[in-house]
Amino acid sequence: MSQLTLDERVTLSPLEENRGGETTASRIASANQVPVNKTAALRVSPERILLALVGIIATLVVIGIASRLTIYSVAPNFHDDPQAAPKIARLLSRFDLGFEPSVSAWYSSLALCASAGTLAIVGLLHRSRNEPSVMWFLLGIIFVGLSLDEMVMFHETLDNTLRSRLGTGGLLHFAWVIPASLLVLAVGLTYLRFLMNLPLRTRALFLLAGGLFVGGAIGVELLEGAIVDSGGLNSVTFTLVQALEEGLEMIGVAVFLYALLDYLRKEFGVFPLNWSQNYLQPEQSA
Repeated sequence: MSQLTLDERVTLSPLEENRGGETTASRIASANQVPVNKTAALRVSPERILLALVGIIATLVVIGIASRLTIYSVAPNFHDDPQAAPKIARLLSRFDLGFEPSVSAWYSSLALCASAGTLAIVGLLHRSRNEPSVMWFLLGIIFVGLSLDEMVMFHETLDNTLRSRLGTGGLLHFAWVIPASLLVLAVGLTYLRFLMNLPLRTRALFLLAGGLFVGGAIGVELLEGAIVDSGGLNSVTFTLVQALEEGLEMIGVAVFLYALLDYLRKEFGVFPLNWSQNYLQPEQSA
């Protein structure tokens, strides 16, 4: 592309000087630039999604611990009467891992819902191949139920009823773990053949995810029950154990979602997803 010389600039007519709204200076600047084709790309993979989720979970856990410790330092009886507590305590309770509704409960509900949707996609893809898909859809329904429970708190209502009727205490202070354990056993037996038919990597990831989730939701919950039953609800120990429980649950769901996305990549070639856009960027010529 030719450049305007000094002589040419001097001899430009007034009409040429303002042609198309351009000044002489702007046309000279444009003459010194060469358009270069650039590409803006966004690459999404199961590993990147997992890393993002782990980062979110770590942030929620740290904020949750700090919030709970602050709440009970300014309002030791917050659990008995939240409305009577200072405003700062009521605000921070929305970040407390053990308080519902809260930001962490909202995240958990979304993650479980995303898993349910991904399970439905896997089921539809298998159905399109005329392959068995019912177990995928049923598992998706289970995850929809778990997602609803995070927001509506069904198991808390069940827990209060069972504790009053059975008079449980100690490790079984949270009595809802009794029917929950039976449900986990029933689902595990029902899905045993399904698991054995999965690829080895997917089966291992499913088992790891299930172990983390159930270990937190039921296993660590038993320990929490013993702490609460001994009067340690407001203790630092309970805060840390509760963070462990919620963290294991959230990590378990993240690993499960990763396992599903990894399965989609290997079985159906869905990943990686790439979004790109081409555009021209001026570049100074040498």
